[in-house]
Amino acid sequence: MIAALHPRLWGVHALGLAAVAAAVILGIWQWNVGDGRKSTQSHEYAHAAPAPLASVIAPGASFPASEFGRPVRVTGQWVPSSTVFVHAGSGYWVATAVRSGDSSIYVVRGATDRPEDRSWVGSPLTADVVGWLQPDQSSIDPAQGRVLPVMSNGLTAAFASTPLLDAYVVASAPPGWMTAVPEPTLPKADFWTGLRNWLYAIEWWFFACFAAFIWSRQVRDMTATPVPSES
Repeated sequence: MIAALHPRLWGVHALGLAAVAAAVILGIWQWNVGDGRKSTQSHEYAHAAPAPLASVIAPGASFPASEFGRPVRVTGQWVPSSTVFVHAGSGYWVATAVRSGDSSIYVVRGATDRPEDRSWVGSPLTADVVGWLQPDQSSIDPAQGRVLPVMSNGLTAAFASTPLLDAYVVASAPPGWMTAVPEPTLPKADFWTGLRNWLYAIEWWFFACFAAFIWSRQVRDMTATPVPSES
């Protein structure tokens, strides 16, 4: 019988190893392409042209789940007296309501290291802000004055002069004296994006298993064959 590592089998081993390795690598490549498509689509959603806020959510309406993280443009009048501070790690988010008509929405303008706001000295009150739409949050913890645990309408309503929309906005560009808020939760790509590439990846990995089976079968058959004796 021929040993599995006999020189006669080196060609079989080389071919089998090459086939399995190639199929595995191609599967990994296809899987990464699928992930890349999802990331690209999410980035495109999050950095699309901003839509007017009024076209995305109306007063009294529930937060539209399909618009989670969508870029919107908020226009109206700042209400400085509505400013609150959301405790976030070692600092604070600074959020102020923008009033438009009979409703308002809070805009997280940026972050500071302590709960203070010095924006309004000599500043215009006309608001024109671009940012990402986020759903209202809930919390069982109470506010400590104007310092809040989360962005919740249940807590901010006490400081707003008009009914609040069921959402808030994280500004994409903070005022000069603030730092940017970490990028909020952005929209995810739809389920079907990248699915074809993932199916191709699974197909390649199935082929790798099949190639490994053929390889082992060939080695088994060849090692089971008696070595012809020399006369």
